[in-house]
Amino acid sequence: MIIRTSEIIWTQIDQILNRSFNQNRTLEWGIIGVVEKLGDEVFLIREIFLPTQKDLDQSEGGLIFSSPYIRRAQLWAQRQGKSGLVFFHTHPLANDQVSFSWFDDTQEPLLIKNLREIWPGSEHISIVVGKNAYKGRVYLQGERAQDLMKLYVIGRTIKVISLFGNRVQPPMPSHIFDRAKEVTSAGALQILKDMKIAIIGAGGTGCLMVELLRRAGCGNLLLIDDDIVEDTNLNRLLFASSTDVEEKNKKVSVALRANDQCVLENKLEIIDGNVTNPSVLHKLSGIDLLIGCIDKDYPRYVLNDFAVKYFMPYVDLGSEIGIAGEKLQSLDARVTYVYPGGPCLNCRGLIDHERIRLEGLQLQERRRHIGLGYCQDIDIKQPAVMELNMRAASFAALFIRHLVQPFLDQGGEMDFRESITSMTIKKVGLKSPKMECAVCGYKYNFV
Repeated sequence: MIIRTSEIIWTQIDQILNRSFNQNRTLEWGIIGVVEKLGDEVFLIREIFLPTQKDLDQSEGGLIFSSPYIRRAQLWAQRQGKSGLVFFHTHPLANDQVSFSWFDDTQEPLLIKNLREIWPGSEHISIVVGKNAYKGRVYLQGERAQDLMKLYVIGRTIKVISLFGNRVQPPMPSHIFDRAKEVTSAGALQILKDMKIAIIGAGGTGCLMVELLRRAGCGNLLLIDDDIVEDTNLNRLLFASSTDVEEKNKKVSVALRANDQCVLENKLEIIDGNVTNPSVLHKLSGIDLLIGCIDKDYPRYVLNDFAVKYFMPYVDLGSEIGIAGEKLQSLDARVTYVYPGGPCLNCRGLIDHERIRLEGLQLQERRRHIGLGYCQDIDIKQPAVMELNMRAASFAALFIRHLVQPFLDQGGEMDFRESITSMTIKKVGLKSPKMECAVCGYKYNFV
C-alpha cells in the first residue's frame, strides 16, 4: 500500500516535522491530515490541519495530540466523506533508522478504537519520522495494522519516500544501464523500475513510449487501447505487420508480442478497452504515472479530470500539424505535464469542448451539423507522421527521467512545444488571462 499527496501539502507537513531536527532535538512534533482511499492500494492525503501550541502536548519527552485537535480533523473528514486520518509524529533522536515506540504500539490501537466508535468504518494511518527515515502503517477496518510501502509527493517533480523505517540505499542497476547513469542515477533508475506507469493509446506515439520507457528501465507498464491494426497504421506502428491487419489484431497485442521478445526485464500488461469506460478508468487507481498518447479530446478530458481529482502526475503528448489551405504552416511536437497545484489541460486550451461534442456524433451526423452551420468544420483526423511523433515521444521520455531526477531548466509551467519548422521552443500561454479554471481551480494572472 502507498500514500500519495501534493507537493503543496507535503511542504507544510515537512515544515512542522523538521522543527524536531532543526531546532531543539528533544521535542517531538506532529501533524494530523485527512486521507481518502482510492482503490485497494492507495491513500491520498487530502487536507492537513496545522497544529497550534495547545494542540500538542510535548511534555514527558513524548507527544500527545489534544482531543479538540483530533476532533476538528475528524469532523471535517466525515463531512467531506473521506476515509480517515493520518497522524505524523517525530522521533527527534532517530537518524537513518526509525521505528514505532512501545508507547506508539500500546496507545495507537486505543486511539483507533475510540475513533471507530464515533466514526464506524474509518481507516487510519500512522507515520513516525526520523531525520532521514520514515516508518508507516495503516489500520484497516477489521484488521490489525499493515505496513505501508511508499509515500509519493507529486508536484513539479516526483519525490518517493520509503516507509520501511530505514534510509534506503538503492541497488546498483544492471550493467545494461551503465551508460545511462549520468542522466539517471541508481536511485532514479530504481524509482522508474518500481513505478507503475500507464500509457493510454497504443498508436503512433503510444507504441514509441512503450519502447522508450522499457529501455529507460521502467519495470511495470500498463498499455490501454481498443483499436485494431489497419493498413494505414503500418507506416508508424512499431512491430505491426500485414498479418496483423489481415487478422484484425489489436494494437495492444502487437506491443505485448514485441515486449515478450525483448530481453529487458520489464512487465507489460495490456487492456483492450477505452478510458471513457468507467471500469477501465478504475484500473488506473493504483497507477503512479499517467501518459496520454491519444488524439481525441473526450478521452483526454477524462484523463485530465482523473489526474486533477486524484493527485495523479499526468504527461500528455502529441504532434500537431497546422495547414492553411494547402500550405504547411507548422509542425509541432508537444509535451504537457499536469500536476497538483499547476494548470491542467483545460487551462492550457488543450481540451476543445466543441470538438468533444463533435466526437460524440456519428460521421454522417457530424457532416450534417457542419453543413447546416451548427459548428465549425473541425478536422477530426490527426497527423500521422512518425518522425514528428518520435520528437514528442523522446522528449516525453526524457521529461519522465527528469521528474525523478531533475536536470532540466524548468521554465514556464511544464508545457513544452518544439516548432520543427523554425527549430525553436514555443512559448506557451494559458487559455484565459483573468479566470479561475473550472476543472482544477488554478488561478492564473488573476487581478
